[in-house]
Amino acid sequence: MIKTTQIDALSNKQKEAVESLEKRMLVLAGAGSGKTKTLLQKIIYLIEEKGVSPSSILAITFTKMQLMK
Repeated sequence: MIKTTQIDALSNKQKEAVESLEKRMLVLAGAGSGKTKTLLQKIIYLIEEKGVSPSSILAITFTKMQLMK
């Protein structure tokens, strides 16, 4: 199996979020800071490195614009 986790390409804060053992996490950051990239790498990390079943992962993301609707 080819590994698709790219933790080395992340900043220290992003790595911290990806490798965190917390079951729930809130990531707040400005536009263009890599939140989506971090979220995707976290999901890949959980599946590939920690053996978590994809069906047991729930990831939610939304924008400020969606909040105002």
